[in-house]
Amino acid sequence: MYAHELAATALRGEPERLRREAYEELRTEHPALAAELADTPLLAPTHTVHVETVLDLGGRRVLLRHPGRGHTEADLVVHVPDADVLVAGDLVEQSGPPAFEDSYPLQWPDAVADLLRLTTARTVVIPGHGDPVDVDFVRAQHAELAKLAWLIRAAHTGSAPPERVAAEAPFGARPALVAAHRGYLELTGTA
Repeated sequence: MYAHELAATALRGEPERLRREAYEELRTEHPALAAELADTPLLAPTHTVHVETVLDLGGRRVLLRHPGRGHTEADLVVHVPDADVLVAGDLVEQSGPPAFEDSYPLQWPDAVADLLRLTTARTVVIPGHGDPVDVDFVRAQHAELAKLAWLIRAAHTGSAPPERVAAEAPFGARPALVAAHRGYLELTGTA
């Protein structure tokens, strides 16, 4: 099992805390899934990825890549070049706005730009939530993330409250407010 080194460290060091947090997040909207999670052992990865690892799976080349901080500090994408498929995880969201709770919204556009460099015009991108998307969808979401990052930087420079960002940002007021708070933490070095 592979994971970014930071995710592996967390899974090795605090599996019960992670399970508890996941349970709390799911218990109201998905009680059956939360109950299953409560009884599921969390296994630590056996292999870690710092930036990139290439696997040979029976003659098929598979790239595991950490494109940088975005949705979390330990995002990992899976690229299967001969199938022209990119599993982007939560760096790309199709069924709703991105979740910014543990994110790095100022760095997220760079992470998406990094994964876009792995694509062709025909690449199928598997998002963390929702249906598979094409590269144009990812480019559009990248543009929205870049706009959000610009708004956060400009508002912070002008000493505007995070609510100001939320009023002007893509993705809706609540996600944008969370992103603004997280972005301000990035800018002050406390994220």
